[in-house]
Amino acid sequence: MENKNLAIASVPIQQWERLYDENTALLNGTVFPCLNMPFYAAESAAETPLGSAISALPQSDNLSSGNEQTQLLLQIMTVSFVLDDLRLYMDTHPADTAPADIKKELVTKRKQLLSQFAQNHYPLTPDCEGCWQEGPMPWEGVCC
Repeated sequence: MENKNLAIASVPIQQWERLYDENTALLNGTVFPCLNMPFYAAESAAETPLGSAISALPQSDNLSSGNEQTQLLLQIMTVSFVLDDLRLYMDTHPADTAPADIKKELVTKRKQLLSQFAQNHYPLTPDCEGCWQEGPMPWEGVCC
């Protein structure tokens, strides 16, 4: 059997740049526009049920759709995604201080959203102090 390459990896050297807004980052799978390199096969992904579901996510100017619980969960998920992407960037670029202020702001925003969600519904993380005392526990099926 002849040895053939199945793929050729390409890892671009990433530079700090203007970031996507939180919702655009979630839809594209990265907060960095330079890393948004969809494959040709992804063009038809919007026609799949998953692609349709992703396309149906509220855009940054339209977070009013859905109920309050769904809105908060989407905001928490979106902020958490951006924080994860920034953390990965900071892990590979330790000398770059540019993302530090954005990360600090987003950490505060995430904590506020988690606290708001815990007060209105149920705690999502064990670090929601005082939230575990009232109402059903997550293992009692409240999250389902």
